[in-house]
Order: sequence, then C-alpha cells, then structure tokens
Amino acid sequence: MWRKLWLLGCWALVQAQELPSAADVLRGAEAALREPPVMWSIVVVPALLAVDRAVAEVYSPLRSGGLLWQVARLYGERWMPLAVAAGAYGIGWLLDNQQLQRVGIAVAGSAVVAGIVTATFKVTAGRARPEVNAGALAFSPWSFDDRYQSFPSGHAAVGFATTTALVATLKPSLAIQVAAYGLAGLTAISRLYRSRHWLSDVVAGASVGYAAARAVALAVNGRQAASLDVLPLPGKGVGIACYIPLLRPEQYR
Repeated sequence: MWRKLWLLGCWALVQAQELPSAADVLRGAEAALREPPVMWSIVVVPALLAVDRAVAEVYSPLRSGGLLWQVARLYGERWMPLAVAAGAYGIGWLLDNQQLQRVGIAVAGSAVVAGIVTATFKVTAGRARPEVNAGALAFSPWSFDDRYQSFPSGHAAVGFATTTALVATLKPSLAIQVAAYGLAGLTAISRLYRSRHWLSDVVAGASVGYAAARAVALAVNGRQAASLDVLPLPGKGVGIACYIPLLRPEQYR
C-alpha cells in the first residue's frame, strides 16, 4: 500500500509542474559523477568488501541506542521523501514561492532516480544480507528474494537523496547542512543495526542517493524553458528558431 501511495504521490507531484528534460538530468548526472564524494566511493566501496565481515563481527551498538536507530531508520523509509516533497511543494504553491516548489520537485525526482538505481543494483547483484549468514561475498545475481538484496542500502540512498536535494536547493547554513547530513548518516548506520546491511552496502547507498540528488537538483535549479520562435526572413518567407538551453558550467558548482 505504501509503495503505491509513494509512486502515486510522486507522479502527482511531478505532473504539477513542468519538469526538466531527461537531457537536463543526464547532464546533471555527468557533473555529479565527477564530484569528489562520488568518485571516492567508487574506490572505497570495493575496498570495503574485504573488511565487511570483520566489521560486522565487531559491530555491537549499545542497546540504549536502539530507539535512536529506529527513529533514524524512518528517515530512510520510502514514504519520507514523498512527505517532504509534498509538504514543500504544497507550501510553496500556497505562498507562491517558486524555490519551495523546486524543493518539492527536486526531492521527489531524487527519490525516484535513487530508487530506480538502487532497485536495479539490488536485483542484478543479489548480495546476501548479513542475517543470512552466507558471508560477505555471497551473491546470487538476478535474485528477487529480499534476503539477497543487500547491495546497496535503499534506506541510505533515500536518506542521502532527501538531504542532498534539500541542501542543493535551499542552500542552508553550514550548521544546518552538517545536521542534515548527520541525520542521513544515522539512517545509514541504523542499517548495520540488527545485521540488515554490510558497511559497503550503506556507503554505496549513500553515494547513489547523493549522486541522484545532485543530478536532479542541478537539472531543476538550472532549467530554463525551451522556446520556438517564428522569424521573418526577407525575401524567403519565415523561419523557425529553436532555443534549447543547456546548463551553464557555473550551475554545476
């Protein structure tokens, strides 16, 4: 039920405003993939595969922190970006605030992109969750069994996608950015609790969420409307000029 509501809400939200084109998002993705957090994760995640089992064996969170991890987990649930996006867009619509409307579109779009990428990797990799006790290097490609959908962490992806979309669109103070990413980090750590994910899973999920949100946010924030103009051509009738804007280099920063 929640999955259907999440998809329906995202669809309704994106229909409420003209969206950036797929080309805009692809250009944003190209820029996002060159950013240091994403580039470093490409190196770090494979390295973590070698230590995942050792980390899982020594990881023993304090029982007094159980409630903290449960609360943090909620930030990575699939309905969370829907709630944030709908709230931001709704308030922006009521107040005629285009920035808040862009926040809603960016959060919803980031969640959709991150969800698609995460689901694709989960099925194709088919990595066994720690609770299966099959080892950190147990893979069953093209598996639709939830026990073999550990890589990457969907909660970490959603948490970092939501936070990154908010930060990239609202551009809050450094203190608020640190607090927001701290919450996303707690969400990622919560997946280690009760052996739901390996360390490399949550790092990969965080990277997917960050890259997806940066790509969508760059497209949403840098979008200009395309136009078609009919121009008179002396002695030759009329011509049509097509203007298709591109993201400027400074919009990638």
